[in-house]
Amino acid sequence: MKAVIMKPVVQKPRKDGFWVVYIRFTHNGQCLFYKTSKVVSSHYVVSKSEITDPYVLTYCNTLILEWMERLNHVDYSTWKIKEIVDYVTTVGEAVSFSEYARDYIAKIRHPRTAGNYLFALRHIERYMGTNELTFTSLTESSLNGWIDSMIQEGKKRAKEMYPVCIRHIWRNAMKELNDPERGIIRIKSNPWERISIPRSDDTAKQAISPNALRIFFSTPIPTRPLAVTPMEFGRDVAKISFCLGGMYCADLYDLKKEDYSDGVIHYNRAKTKHCRRDTAYMEMRVPDIIKPLFKKYKSSKKKGPLFCFSELYTTEDSFCANVNTGIRQICQKILGLNKEEDYSILSFRHSWATIAFNELGLDWQAVAFAMNHGSAHRVTQTYVKKDFSPAWELNEKVVEFIFFSDNPGKEELRREEKKLETDRISKLNLLRGTAFYKGKVVAEEEKTGFTNKGQLVALLIKRLPKDIPTGAVVQFVVENLDKGGKWMYEHQKGKGF
Repeated sequence: MKAVIMKPVVQKPRKDGFWVVYIRFTHNGQCLFYKTSKVVSSHYVVSKSEITDPYVLTYCNTLILEWMERLNHVDYSTWKIKEIVDYVTTVGEAVSFSEYARDYIAKIRHPRTAGNYLFALRHIERYMGTNELTFTSLTESSLNGWIDSMIQEGKKRAKEMYPVCIRHIWRNAMKELNDPERGIIRIKSNPWERISIPRSDDTAKQAISPNALRIFFSTPIPTRPLAVTPMEFGRDVAKISFCLGGMYCADLYDLKKEDYSDGVIHYNRAKTKHCRRDTAYMEMRVPDIIKPLFKKYKSSKKKGPLFCFSELYTTEDSFCANVNTGIRQICQKILGLNKEEDYSILSFRHSWATIAFNELGLDWQAVAFAMNHGSAHRVTQTYVKKDFSPAWELNEKVVEFIFFSDNPGKEELRREEKKLETDRISKLNLLRGTAFYKGKVVAEEEKTGFTNKGQLVALLIKRLPKDIPTGAVVQFVVENLDKGGKWMYEHQKGKGF
């Protein structure tokens, strides 16, 4: 194997008269100069490239000896000169994780995905107290501490998503920066092999009941003659989304004029088009009920976006945020809901899926297809030309169920039946009543003949001990032993009895 020749040299003087010192690498007819941190004066330069400064020569020769020792452990006969220089000058250095991660994130094509990775990087940098993380500084202990901090902070989704993002960057770096065949191991350990990433908390079901949907879409809201109010805007976009199979805000924002033809929209789902073999392509027929909204929010431009959303908001995130603001205002100011009960644009997608499955009796696969979810039959999908008409028919059934019927839905019917079953009392039903004072049973009765729960409570009150002082609070429990049902009451002596 032909040896690499390394020699300290200079090339040309700087404006101040000093010469920068380089190490010249030569191998297989290739040459490359590596710049050092040293400079020499013209007094120590001979023949325009040779240097005689003993201090600088000692420094350079020490480097050369160290680098030659590194090369002696690998077979570099087929390497290019740049690979040799990169190897000897970087092995042993602490590789910057922060720098690598930012370069990796910059190459991610989808803005939302890139944003999630960037949030994860910033979060771990804040925890570690530096934006110059190295791979060696991220140990098993420090990474576990970071994950534990998110659990303590109550991060429901980030405690899983952020570590997954960081782990993915780490694994990609090991593939890119390490070359075991050549003996190049810049990242020597993988702590993620010994780290257990917690699962994110289950997302609360955000589906809205059919009757609540009808109230949301039909209740009067403030309007303006020449402008669209936030409430009106939020409800209109929610209606468009719901009537298009729960279409995402990002996909509505990205729609182009050429994507809408013959009453059908054609689009690729922004969230997954880069990671699915079918590019998440979908076609959905536009129901007549929302065609006026298509005209209302039509873009003024002859080419480009279908809707005017991109003219009103610079990014899909700001568009979605304003839609959710309008929806929340309706929930709180018009419907009187608490913050915990607020809807969001995602609630209407959940509602569409719930109605399709629960009320229309469709199977999971049919619902998933209509919502443009990825299929388990990924390879088969590449062979078959899809017919989207089943999704159109399902979507129109959901729209008809909400806007052209008053069916309360199976869940609400079951709730009403359960309420009637437990609340209705017959004289033939065996009831048990119990009174408690300071946690102790002070009166009890079990018999039939009552037509309502109040009659049994009144009987228990008559049997309470006389020494219970005025102002004291007594608890009552009534149970229907035949039909089920349990009710609890509390009365204060002097007010309730």
